[in-house]
Amino acid sequence: MRKLILSFLVIALLFVSNISYSQWYQQNSGVTANLYSIHFINDNTGIACGYSNTIIKTSNGGENWTVCSISPPGELRHIKLLTAYIALTGGANGNLYRTTNFGTNWTVASYGGGAVNGICIAGSNIWYTSSNKVFTSTDFGYSWIYYTLYNNRGALGMSFGDSLTGYTYGAYLGTFPYQDYIFNWIQKTSNGGQSWIQIVNLMTQGQPLFSRIFFINSQTGFVGQWQEIRKTTNGGGAWTIYQTGTFPFLSSIFFIDEYKGFISENIDTRYTTNGGENWSVLMNVKANEICFTNSMTGWLCGDSGLIMKTTNGGITGMEAITPNIPNKFSLFQNYPNPFNPTTTIRYDIKSKGYVELKVFDLLGREITTLVNESQTPGTYEVVFYASSLPSGVYFYRLKAGDFVETRKMVVLK
Repeated sequence: MRKLILSFLVIALLFVSNISYSQWYQQNSGVTANLYSIHFINDNTGIACGYSNTIIKTSNGGENWTVCSISPPGELRHIKLLTAYIALTGGANGNLYRTTNFGTNWTVASYGGGAVNGICIAGSNIWYTSSNKVFTSTDFGYSWIYYTLYNNRGALGMSFGDSLTGYTYGAYLGTFPYQDYIFNWIQKTSNGGQSWIQIVNLMTQGQPLFSRIFFINSQTGFVGQWQEIRKTTNGGGAWTIYQTGTFPFLSSIFFIDEYKGFISENIDTRYTTNGGENWSVLMNVKANEICFTNSMTGWLCGDSGLIMKTTNGGITGMEAITPNIPNKFSLFQNYPNPFNPTTTIRYDIKSKGYVELKVFDLLGREITTLVNESQTPGTYEVVFYASSLPSGVYFYRLKAGDFVETRKMVVLK
């Protein structure tokens, strides 16, 4: 009987504790092709690309997407907006394409001889890598020069932390001493790509080790590897390895700052708020690329035309935590308080209806919306991330039907 009761309680908790991540919501992309890359130049203007020459664009933050006309052979893997009108895209066939009228017309801007494996922007400088070369432009992609990577290695990805400092990664097959190995490397430039040095060289058997690279600045960056992520804070001089999950390769990495970042694996997207030391599952969605225009507003793209957007930082996970139905509406004091950078806000919902939870500054200006959806009765918790906010007093307000309550919280850095 004891086992029967215990089994019933476990099933009940699984049934009622549905986790919904209201910070991300799906947009209608208008396409069904797999989308591999997405980029926004501001909160309104964005572009995405993917399989079967698919390119879509938006001028209203993704509320509406328009299909662009382009006919290069093969799939498009990377896309970047340089201005509101100029964009670059490329993929498997080695051509880099350029538009100057926001996707209406495209022309070949450059040909690298191999697949385009990354497009980077830092200030007025643009780079992309193809085969064993790194191409660079300072006139919005109108003209290009190229430099050769160390030992003629073919790069699989690239990231620049500033206008001079960049990193590439790749792999090649070698023998040591009498057995075939995969040699996984990372190279670095400190002069805008003119010359490269190798800073990592590791042997593995089977599949290549590294997948995806992202540098926040010239010193701090991340490289995805087999079920782990590798981090440096001194320009690649030393690396720390953190566990990320159970799946081999990362499909995307994006960090908003040195603490808050996102990765995606085979079946889920995860986040960290402590610079990669710990990772938590955000949602069971695979993101092929993630981008943010500021600390609050971001997008991700995925297979089958998937596009999702957040306007509150992306990790304010909202979770129903109890099977009991409250007998009244309540808003509880956040904990911890004061806090830096995260705190938890709990509230009770008595009856089904539309729920709104917002954060305001001391002058009453809205900072962000944490919850904005219909919810069923229950007790909920929301994690609020305030890394971008200065120290001070803030208020959070819950509205549910006729119920309105406001409480004070303190960010202390």
